[in-house]
Amino acid sequence: MHRALSVSLVLLSATGCAKELYGTGVVYLWNGTDDKAEVTFEGRSPSKVSLRPQSGELVNDVIAGPYQIALMKGGAMGGIVGTEVVKERLTIVNVDGASCFARADISGLYSRKAAPAVLKQVYQGDTVFSIPEEIGVMPGERPPEQRSKSVFGFFRVAVIPCALIKGNEFLIEDYLQKLK
Repeated sequence: MHRALSVSLVLLSATGCAKELYGTGVVYLWNGTDDKAEVTFEGRSPSKVSLRPQSGELVNDVIAGPYQIALMKGGAMGGIVGTEVVKERLTIVNVDGASCFARADISGLYSRKAAPAVLKQVYQGDTVFSIPEEIGVMPGERPPEQRSKSVFGFFRVAVIPCALIKGNEFLIEDYLQKLK
């Protein structure tokens, strides 16, 4: 019993040390397909997540570093891709690249001096990608009632209907503004 306890403590402290040494990032797993999907990532924080169709899951405290991501959809292997989880940044795994995402500055939601949502970038068709800026509102989360005081933008990343991309930026900004 003492040996099992000491092994558990060594593993817990090794994970804690890795978090301190490499830092952590956030991974958002999204399944925009009509089939159940399973996402397995191998690296410093191995994990396996099952996703229902049209659903997502936010995985916090993923130790930064290189990862291999295996995608299974409908019981069949969908492929393996490599990526780098970056410290204090968001990495998105978009099963089959089936969905679209938008990054917008939503600082105007908290001030009358700016538009409520200003589109910064659209992501379409990518299976795995990282967002290089700090994100204040992660996919699937609601904006807070108040944001911290800052002269910098307050960014949100959200899943959007791909049909909006064929229109103009106003349609995407309007959609993001109405997401609550």
